[in-house]
Amino acid sequence: MLIHNALEDERFHDNPLVSEAPHIRFYAGQPIRSADGHALGTLCLIDREPRTLDNDDLAALADLAEMVEAEFRALHDASTDLLTGLSNRRGFHAIAEHLIAAFSRMDQPASMVFVDLDRFKQINDVHGHDEGDRALVDTANVLLSTFRCSDAVARLGGDEFAILCAHSGDVDGVLHRLNEAFDAHNKSAGRLYDIEYSTGVIAFDPQRHHSIGDLLKEADMRMYDDKERRRATRAK
Repeated sequence: MLIHNALEDERFHDNPLVSEAPHIRFYAGQPIRSADGHALGTLCLIDREPRTLDNDDLAALADLAEMVEAEFRALHDASTDLLTGLSNRRGFHAIAEHLIAAFSRMDQPASMVFVDLDRFKQINDVHGHDEGDRALVDTANVLLSTFRCSDAVARLGGDEFAILCAHSGDVDGVLHRLNEAFDAHNKSAGRLYDIEYSTGVIAFDPQRHHSIGDLLKEADMRMYDDKERRRATRAK
């Protein structure tokens, strides 16, 4: 969008930003889009004096916008797990740190859910690594369908996943829905194996958890307790 003189533009001449302070006259905006085409914002030039831009100026603005888009793509790639499309460990830490800061300010309860696949190595060894990758993608899809879009879902690496979610105390209900979702997937997927998993859940305590690392460590310990119980049960 290019507006040489907002006072003479019927769309904006009576806009308070034009008729009053800061008395905008000139505006040039170039859209910023994500790699998949979603609008993220606009790189804009604003002045209190009317101006014109020639083709070279417009090309320079477009080049700057492309540079910003490239930076966004680089940040996205660095913080995203390429296989599942979930946040990776780096991206999860960045997002989750902001979330727990918000939870602390609002005194809102939250929980960390640590999910680790059981006998995942067996899937790779018996059915091949392509099938192992498919199991990881299926797991990611089950997690995304079970938890809310406002919850932070990530693949930390290997067969480890984590979810940071705000809640009203019904963590057992969430885990029950997760179990139902995996049961439904295992019945409908038609694979030669079932996706099995162990979980560790820890409630966020701002007095005890000073970082996402603290919260993950405790949830990881709870997960290993659950995994040992499942191993013991299978051995009987």
